[in-house]
Amino acid sequence: MPSRETETLQETLLALLRSQEREKQLRDEYSAILAGMSAMAGANSKRQVFNSLLAVLRKYIGFEHALVLTREDETSHLEELVTTCTNFESCSWEVNQTFIRAINGESIALFDPLQVAEFRYLPKDQTGLCRSVLMTGVKVSSGDALLLFLHSQPGQFGASCKRVLARFRPLLERAIIDIDYRERLQTLVTVRTQELLHNQQRFKDFANTVGDWFWEIDTEYRFTYISAPDLSNHVIDKKSLLDLFDDDADFQTKLRNKLLSNEDFEDLEWQLPGNEGGAWISFSGSPYFSKHGELRGYRGTAKDITSKKQRLVELQQARQQAESANAAKSQFLAMMSHEIRTPLNAVLGLMDTLADSGLNIEQLKWVNQMEQSAQLLLTIINDILDLSRIESGKFDLYMEPMSVADCATLVVEQLRDQAQKKISI
Repeated sequence: MPSRETETLQETLLALLRSQEREKQLRDEYSAILAGMSAMAGANSKRQVFNSLLAVLRKYIGFEHALVLTREDETSHLEELVTTCTNFESCSWEVNQTFIRAINGESIALFDPLQVAEFRYLPKDQTGLCRSVLMTGVKVSSGDALLLFLHSQPGQFGASCKRVLARFRPLLERAIIDIDYRERLQTLVTVRTQELLHNQQRFKDFANTVGDWFWEIDTEYRFTYISAPDLSNHVIDKKSLLDLFDDDADFQTKLRNKLLSNEDFEDLEWQLPGNEGGAWISFSGSPYFSKHGELRGYRGTAKDITSKKQRLVELQQARQQAESANAAKSQFLAMMSHEIRTPLNAVLGLMDTLADSGLNIEQLKWVNQMEQSAQLLLTIINDILDLSRIESGKFDLYMEPMSVADCATLVVEQLRDQAQKKISI
C-alpha cells in the first residue's frame, strides 16, 4: 500500500509539474502575443508590423526567411507584399491546391517543397532557400493572403510548428490584415501624392502660361502665400500687400478701400517705377471665409498688362493717324471739287449764251445735250462733296422735282451715235 500511495503521489506531482509548465508556456505565449500586438500598434509601416510579428514567432519557430503573398481575386497570381529576403521581392507565385488549402486557413508543413507544384519551377536563386516550408493563410479585405516561413535545410518544420501557428493565429491574422491595410493605404497615399504633385505642376504650368502672379493675405493684409518671389522683375521684399505701394499713396488707398469692402475687385492698375521698367500690373482679388462665415483674408492675382497697354496706345495712335488722313482726304476732295466746279460753271454759262445765239434746231439739240452732260458732271462733283459731308456727319437730304422721261431721253441721245456705229459695222 505505501508503494501504491507513493506512485499515486508521484503521478500527481508529475501532472502538477506538467500543468505548471503548460501554464508557464501559456503565460509566455500570451505575453509574447501582447508584446507583439503592442509593437504592431506603435508601428509606422508594414515593414515594422512584419518585423514585430517575426520577433514573436522566431522564439517558437526556427525559420531563416519569411514573406507574405497577396492577391485581389481567385483568378490572380499571388504577389509579394513584404519579405525578409531580397530574392523574393516582386516575385509572383502561381496558385495550386497546396496554396488554396493554406489560404483557407490550414497550417501546412512541407518537408520536400520542390515536389509541390507551387515550388517546382522556382528560379534557381530561390530554390535553395525553400528546402523546408511552413505556411498558412488568412482572408483580408482586398482578397487572399499567405504567410510563408522558409529554411534552406530540409525537415525544419514539424507538427509542433503547425501547433504554434494555430495558437498564434489571432496574432497572425491581426498582423497580416494590418500589413495589407497599410500597403493599400500607402498605395493610396502614393497615388494621391502623385496626383497632388501633378496638379501642382499643372497649376504652375497654367500660371506660367497666363503670366499671372498669385497671392494670398490674411485679415491684416500680411502675405500667407505668393507664387513667386518677384513680380515683373520687382522683388517682393515686403510682408504686407499694402506695403508694396508705399511709393504710390493713391493706389495704396484705392486698394485698401477695396479690401475693406470685403467684396470682389478686379483690374486695379498700377505702374512700376520707371527705374524698374515701368511695367503695368493689374490686381484682382476675392475674399475667402471659414466654414462659419468668418473672413479669413483675400486671394487674388496680379497680371502684367504692359503689352495690353502698349497695344491700346498703338491703337489710339493708329486711330489718330486714320482720322488725320481722312481729314486730309476730305480737304483734298473739297478743294478739287471747288477747282473743277469753277471752270465747269464757266462752260455752262457759255453754253447758255451759245443756245441764245440763233442756232438751228440740230445745233440747238447738240448744245442741249452738252449742257445736260455738264449738269451730270456737276452732280457727280456735288456727290463727291456729299461723301465728305457723310463722313463728317453733316450730310442733309433734299428733294427736288425730276422728269424720268427727260432722263431716259438724255441717255438715249447720248448713246444714239455709238449704237448706230455698231449697227453699221
